[in-house]
Amino acid sequence: MNNCWRAKITTILLLVIFATACSKAPEKTKDLKLGYLLNMTHAVPIVGIETQAFSDVKAQHFLTGTNVVDALITGNVDLAYFGPGPWINAVSKDRSSAT
Repeated sequence: MNNCWRAKITTILLLVIFATACSKAPEKTKDLKLGYLLNMTHAVPIVGIETQAFSDVKAQHFLTGTNVVDALITGNVDLAYFGPGPWINAVSKDRSSAT
């Protein structure tokens, strides 16, 4: 029975070593793409960008909420800052596959 336990422990150790040896190296994170409206009612992302409070962020401003929603749905931005109106409008017109 002693040999049986040794075989089991050896097998488990070999599996752990094999699993760690085959794991991928961590990939470099990509920059976050932020979309925002360029007006005073949406000042939070503007202040964050201007004061460099965000690190590794590529910001893109938009003139209308519809454009921001379109960019978010198509994947041109990862995160967007806008009010509820454009999103409700997009969902009601069934333009969003992200819901």
